[in-house]
Amino acid sequence: MIDNNNIEHHHHHHAASHGDLIRIITASVLYIAANLVSDMIADPMHRLALYIIVYLFVGIDVIWNAIKGIVHGEWFDENFLMTVATLGVFALAIFEGNDDYGEAISVILFFRIGEYFQGYASMKSKKKIEALGIEKSGSSRSTSQSEAFITRFAKVYTPFVCCGALILAIIAPLINMAIGGGDADWNTWIYRALTFLVISCPCALVISIPMTFFASIINASKHGILITDGCGLEQLNKGTFPSGEIVFADNNPSKHNIAKKIAHRCMNIVWQNIFFAIGIKIIVLILSAFGITSMWLAIFADTGIMILAVLNAMRALYIKSN
Repeated sequence: MIDNNNIEHHHHHHAASHGDLIRIITASVLYIAANLVSDMIADPMHRLALYIIVYLFVGIDVIWNAIKGIVHGEWFDENFLMTVATLGVFALAIFEGNDDYGEAISVILFFRIGEYFQGYASMKSKKKIEALGIEKSGSSRSTSQSEAFITRFAKVYTPFVCCGALILAIIAPLINMAIGGGDADWNTWIYRALTFLVISCPCALVISIPMTFFASIINASKHGILITDGCGLEQLNKGTFPSGEIVFADNNPSKHNIAKKIAHRCMNIVWQNIFFAIGIKIIVLILSAFGITSMWLAIFADTGIMILAVLNAMRALYIKSN
């Protein structure tokens, strides 16, 4: 059966609130103000302190969630990876003495904006599911093939990319030094490794797929069709009507066609998001390894693609009945 907490099981975040939105707006204003006044501050330590204050204002929750994740053994969640990547950018800026702290704040701010929209969409979906009165516990909910695929993919993808980041940070500079006979250029390779970390969490997939199923179930309910979970939608898309996973409010034969159309649209969106998210991440990973991209493009490949995938998932809420 449908579980309106399933999204939280896949992706750790809280529901969006007005407080979150006010904090994001305030942090954006503070960031702009810090950029405007930083050149007026002569002492580099004072400039660093200014940016650290802004960073902590917007990112303290991410850091705290990363610490809690470590305590619970979840080393590869998005909060930990984002914390390591942004603190790493801060460390590089301090080491190089270039005062380029803005990129770390920009990345963490964009991440929080993505989390807000994600939480908002999740909250809306949960409210609609609860309004339908079909909430069940997660223990009785069947896992769809699509969700099972993403779970297996995430278990392999994130550790693989993190290992790639480690290779870029340590092995690549040594090879560069051995072949070139010169400087290892550690800073450049560490920056590329940090970019890898930003792309390493498959957020777009683990949030958008269950949300697509939720949206489709809500859509079906508007037409007097009760579909219990993603498995039912997958079976409908194959042309079968699974017993116990779909209930019609009446015997109108047209509802069978509507149910199939909803399921077909649902699975199209699911696989659109899968190919789109994985494809963009692979492209950006390759570009990052060769130093062709920046942290900005990496955060787009993570949080930006997640926002687009969620918006695409919301298309499953609507379909014409004729």
